[in-house]
Amino acid sequence: MRHELRHMRAQAETGQAIDRLGTPEGIAQAVLWLCSPGASYVTGIALPVDGGCTAQ
Repeated sequence: MRHELRHMRAQAETGQAIDRLGTPEGIAQAVLWLCSPGASYVTGIALPVDGGCTAQ
């Protein structure tokens, strides 16, 4: 079973634009940035946090 899960994960990673899966921490970093003063001028956009999948 573990071998099958590793194989499925490897397939999922290969299908990503940056050849790895995202992490909860990576998503959290985007959320934290949006909530920070550095993003105070950002309005009305969609910010895909998907490793480049929508840009392909």
